[in-house]
Amino acid sequence: MPRNAEEKHRRELAKLSASPKTDCKTFVLTDLFGSAAIKQSLGESKGVAIIRQHHAIVRAQIRKFKGREINNSGDSFLITFGTPSRAVTFSLSLNAHFRSLSKVPTKIRIRIGIHIGEYLVRDQRGMPNPKDIYGLQVDLCSRVVSLANPDQILMTRAVFDSAKPMLTGQLLPGLKKLTWKSHGTYKFEGIANPFDIFEVGELGLASFRAPPDRQKAIRLNRRTRPEARKWDVHEKSSKGY
Repeated sequence: MPRNAEEKHRRELAKLSASPKTDCKTFVLTDLFGSAAIKQSLGESKGVAIIRQHHAIVRAQIRKFKGREINNSGDSFLITFGTPSRAVTFSLSLNAHFRSLSKVPTKIRIRIGIHIGEYLVRDQRGMPNPKDIYGLQVDLCSRVVSLANPDQILMTRAVFDSAKPMLTGQLLPGLKKLTWKSHGTYKFEGIANPFDIFEVGELGLASFRAPPDRQKAIRLNRRTRPEARKWDVHEKSSKGY
């Protein structure tokens, strides 16, 4: 990062710390899986066209479910919603839409992480997106999506506890019966407490495979696994909370 850009970033962070503006929403982080491989297999021009198609579909679904696009970094979208149930419905619909495009030159596969929490808001007047968000809860959502397998929708317990009762028994247009599954407790790098991780998907379509350990996430057994201790931040037990 150029020195003048670093200095500007420091000033912006100092401004946030001095007079923080906060909000609390459900946020969704989507990630296009294997974008580099898409460009490599199809060639640069066709690969970029597929990625643009992905972006257009995501934005159309954001409008449909009344979400707010916070930013688009490469192949990922950070989106906020007013409620966990709307965030989950958006995610399921988006997954279903990409699944229906199986006959395009290459299959578009995404992975999704959902979390809810409070965050810092930075105004960006004159920018395409007038607001950006920061904070530990955003970092956690990033960890959740990096844990997911392709075509998988993962969420933290707070999202699960709120969304499942609201969506149980509902017939959602274009979707089959929903199934929910707990994948257990995971310890994330840089996050003090472990978090219970859940998955939602359509019956007969989602694999519901427990995500394997990742570079920044380790699944905990009943006893704390020694590998997870290197990330502890004043943690009393592996159960947390």
